[in-house]
Amino acid sequence: MDEESSYGSDVGEFSSASYNSDDEDLRFAENPDLAHRVMLMDDAKQAAEYEDILKMTFVSEEEGYNFFDEYAKGKGFSIKRGQLRKSETGSLFFRQFLCSREGFRQKKQFNRCDQKRRACAVTRCGCPVEFCIKLDWSTGEWCVAKFVNTHNHILATPDMACFLRSRRKIKDSTRLRILSLQIAGLTMHQILDVLQNENGGFENVGLVPKDLCNLTHRKKIIKVDLGDAKTILSRMRERKESDLDFFYKHKVDADGHLTHLFWSDSQSRLDYGYFGDVLIFDSTCRVNRYNMPIIPFVGVSNHQSTVTFGCGIVTDDSVDSYEWLLSTFMEAMHQKCPTSIITDGDREMCEAVKAVLGDITHRWCTWHVDRKIASNLKPPSSSALKSLVHTEFTLEEFEDKWKEFISSNDALKDNNWLRNMYECKDFWAAAFVQKKTFLGLKSNEGSKSFHKSLDREMSLLDIVEHYDHLLARMRRYEAELDCKAFQSVPVTTTGFDLEKHAASIYTPKIFYMVQSEIMKAMEHEVIKIVVGERSRTYILAVESQDDDFVSVECVGSPKIERFVCSCQKLECEKVPCSHILAVLLNMKVNCIPQCCVRERWSKNVKRALPSNEREMKMYQDLSNLSSKVVHLASKSGERYLEMKEVLSKMLEKFEQVEYVDADKEENVKSKEACSSDKSQDSVPVNPDSALREKIKSFFNERKKYKCGFCEQLGHSVRTCQLRKDASKKGADGGEVGEAEK
Repeated sequence: MDEESSYGSDVGEFSSASYNSDDEDLRFAENPDLAHRVMLMDDAKQAAEYEDILKMTFVSEEEGYNFFDEYAKGKGFSIKRGQLRKSETGSLFFRQFLCSREGFRQKKQFNRCDQKRRACAVTRCGCPVEFCIKLDWSTGEWCVAKFVNTHNHILATPDMACFLRSRRKIKDSTRLRILSLQIAGLTMHQILDVLQNENGGFENVGLVPKDLCNLTHRKKIIKVDLGDAKTILSRMRERKESDLDFFYKHKVDADGHLTHLFWSDSQSRLDYGYFGDVLIFDSTCRVNRYNMPIIPFVGVSNHQSTVTFGCGIVTDDSVDSYEWLLSTFMEAMHQKCPTSIITDGDREMCEAVKAVLGDITHRWCTWHVDRKIASNLKPPSSSALKSLVHTEFTLEEFEDKWKEFISSNDALKDNNWLRNMYECKDFWAAAFVQKKTFLGLKSNEGSKSFHKSLDREMSLLDIVEHYDHLLARMRRYEAELDCKAFQSVPVTTTGFDLEKHAASIYTPKIFYMVQSEIMKAMEHEVIKIVVGERSRTYILAVESQDDDFVSVECVGSPKIERFVCSCQKLECEKVPCSHILAVLLNMKVNCIPQCCVRERWSKNVKRALPSNEREMKMYQDLSNLSSKVVHLASKSGERYLEMKEVLSKMLEKFEQVEYVDADKEENVKSKEACSSDKSQDSVPVNPDSALREKIKSFFNERKKYKCGFCEQLGHSVRTCQLRKDASKKGADGGEVGEAEK
């Protein structure tokens, strides 16, 4: 114990003394005898504690470590493992534990020339505390060989002890909890808040945000051990084996790098059969490690909520990439073409849509159009152009408003960007798209939910997992809406049988739209009926607007075959308009005719279109049944053996039956192709150059500045070379005249 006394009593008294408040220090200063007695009591208590520790024995080396760790927690310092000794047979018989502030940082670490980051704060100060245990061969127990409890640094207070390194340990249960919360989409700080609330305070959590980052990073490294591209393709093959209707396709370049990827599960493909009339296609998101465009294909369900049909990743935003993606999407959806499509207005995307989908009804997202306007025009010109985007003028009114807008400012006449926008007015002006089928959609807000929580460090595997998480959340919400639609009936207000019938066939969201139209229908009046051979034309007038007349043609007698209204709301939004409903009320009809009910808005849309994959249905039924049986059998050894024998006999029996299935053959071919696949990770793109190229294609043509000195385009007064030359001449020979300019 000579080593203990060599440090002196002053250090020991400084480190072991507890930190008192200012009042206690003042009280001890006024009464020196009281302070002396307290110090004697502390010294006696520490001496007794010291002797008790020297007499302790432990069953194992790990038990000794746990004891010293708990001791350090109470005192306020962190520990680490030191030297160890083993016998000739390799058995451990000596272990040293040290204070984490033992030793000193090497001098060469202070003078590194290649260091790019700021050096970490110094934590090691040569603390002499150590706790050594050795194995007693006669008893098989571990006894204390050496114990030094004198620190040369300030100890941590109880509220700081939880942040010491040896106290930050993640238990297995906590690790599973963290990974589960991360999969659910919570951020690091949100996970830490949950753990803090569950454990009753931050001092009981046992970790810091850096520990969470390290845990998730290690988990990610294990996931992508074979490489990001190979790992994600392996995941796709596993999904294909478990979901026979799962579709995925990829493409690599000449060097074997993954450049294109698209995937869609069985439910997404079925949803496209129900709600694939309007497709939203957005490629503005590039937030990932490789700066590759991430393109979700989304639509709107019968509850007017977002439904996802698939997702694609391409290496660039070229026309060829978009054509490959759209062609692959059509292949996955059995070549069923949507009625209309909404895009972000990218030039390359528009060319790809025309090449693959032909002359499909196409409009640009109004949100992206507004961004273009804000970037190329200043108020009040930008506000005037936005009114042309959103206001539903007639075609003649639009042309008049456009001429008025251009003539309002001479600078707008020579604006090339405005000239290009006018040439594409069919895609963005409400006057040209108001009579087309877009179900009331104007923007691609449905795809924005996918872009949330993305960051530039995400790998392809992270993106796929993020997509699966959002997909599960959407389907949970959709199932909740389905349950509400079937288990409840909206309250009617007008008392018409027509409204009650609408409440029974439409989902609540759509019913409230129809209910609003019924309320408007009560304000319409039939002023004239023109009877034809097989049709009748109703002329309606709105009570508050005497000059506003609408014609509604009812074809079919006595059974109504179809309605044709001049407002075309039924064709555009697939909901009966107030004019048709006013005619039905005039005809004393109690139910909405079948020709006015679009199946995609009804409650029974998913039941009306049966699955075209009978085998998929049988597979799901057997999977649900077998999972319950396996769960019960795994609880008993006898049941386990019985179930294993039954399954083995069934497997042997079924394998003898020669049965060829087309989907299985395709699955085997895909597996063989992917097993020999040598795909490599995508090549990262410079984010700055990628962003510049994206902005260039996004806005088509950047704004050109006009110099106020020479009145030429392409530069400003500050960079004008003629002005600089003129300034030099003026400095040499006086002011510059107007002629010299």
